[in-house]
Amino acid sequence: WDGVGLGWRVFDISIGYDENTDFINPTVFIINPVDLSTLNSIISIKAELSDNYGIDESRINIYIGDENVDRTMLNYDNQTGILMFQWDTSLYSDDIYRLRVVVFDEEGNRAEAQVTIVIDNGLIAFNKWWPWLLFIFASI
Repeated sequence: WDGVGLGWRVFDISIGYDENTDFINPTVFIINPVDLSTLNSIISIKAELSDNYGIDESRINIYIGDENVDRTMLNYDNQTGILMFQWDTSLYSDDIYRLRVVVFDEEGNRAEAQVTIVIDNGLIAFNKWWPWLLFIFASI
């Protein structure tokens, strides 16, 4: 017996289910950064995505904390299965974040991988402080 979707398959007899339906989840592996990395500046987020039929490119998401990254910034190569994203950590506060990659295949099966990362931009994060630094130098 095998309860599959909305139908049943008993040995070689299929009742109410399409044998061509994909019930296998895609796979996600985060290549970079590794879990518990300490990051600063601009880094490349890199993940490997694969599926037995194909990844739904419109349903690839990267989350930093609870924030969904703008999809136009994601670069997915369906030939190699590599997902890339350039992340500027100086736009984020120093803290511990959960980085998640969530993907769906063409049948709607879901997969997720996550790593925990630490952002430590140092004493001065230039992207946040440049207006103040400019004001100080102009005042002098």
